[in-house]
Amino acid sequence: MLMADLKDRLREDRAMRDAAKSLVTNDIANLRGDLDEKGLAARFASRMKEGAEGVVEESTAFAKENPKRVSSGFAIGLGLLLAWIFREPLAKFLDQLMLRHWDEMQTSDQIEVEPENNAESGAAELASPSPPIRNRRHS
Repeated sequence: MLMADLKDRLREDRAMRDAAKSLVTNDIANLRGDLDEKGLAARFASRMKEGAEGVVEESTAFAKENPKRVSSGFAIGLGLLLAWIFREPLAKFLDQLMLRHWDEMQTSDQIEVEPENNAESGAAELASPSPPIRNRRHS
């Protein structure tokens, strides 16, 4: 009786195995058919398009809900872009402005100290402060 049970169990296992195998072969055939209809590159492109559409929808909704944030972010970005584009003229202008301010400070607040002949006294060196650092390049 034990041998009959084993044979029945073997038949059931083979039937399940055959059913599983037919499911897998059908799935593989469906995938091959889908790939033949629409190639891998076309599938990738459609997934990217769907993702981009989702991002556009979300960003449009955010812009409608927060117009002040979007406009201030745009203004800051535009300002940074313009500052980057005109960075050299801006740097020259700021350098000239600082030098002019430095010259005005020196002429209005100039400390007149008579230099002594004594080498130990550093009064003459202290009387004139050093100018601002200009574009020095260390090599």
